[in-house]
Amino acid sequence: MSTPYYILDAKFSRDTLSVSESELPVKLTNAVVSGQAVGRVAGRPAVFFSNKLMRPVDLVGGLVHVPIVSPKMRAVVEGLGESLEFTPVKVVCKKDDSIQYDYEILNVLNNLDAFDREKSVYRRVGDLRILPSVDKLVLKESEIGSRSLFRLSAFPGLLICSGEARSALEAAGLTGLSFQLTTDFS
Repeated sequence: MSTPYYILDAKFSRDTLSVSESELPVKLTNAVVSGQAVGRVAGRPAVFFSNKLMRPVDLVGGLVHVPIVSPKMRAVVEGLGESLEFTPVKVVCKKDDSIQYDYEILNVLNNLDAFDREKSVYRRVGDLRILPSVDKLVLKESEIGSRSLFRLSAFPGLLICSGEARSALEAAGLTGLSFQLTTDFS
């Protein structure tokens, strides 16, 4: 593969903001993972963290497969030219129910069929289209085209970015992000 691709995830530490509970509608979570548009959500869904002393970050961890981003990160990913959708979310401290930060759920639309089933190593359970486990991840670069931020149809739990997208995210000084080469994923 000539272009490096990275799994983009939240970087956890004891003192950074991370979600401990959520009240996200199942419809919203399923749409985000599947790359489908959510549209208008009634009210403002909430996620909770446990300690007011947690330091805010640009990519909040704790919710599997549902990226919660700051306004600063939203601005950067919007500049990548991808098809995206954002849903406002309340981030609430469990200790006193105060809303601490203004964040949004990032929904990267249109998952790609770029998982190379011939070269990847994975386990399949039954006749599922979505794979529960991947030991070696190989991408079909021809299916990615110019996309810089995407999810895979076969393994939608991963948010993947190009090397160019990684550079833009890092140049913006965003916090709370981690990057792992897809070739190192297991």
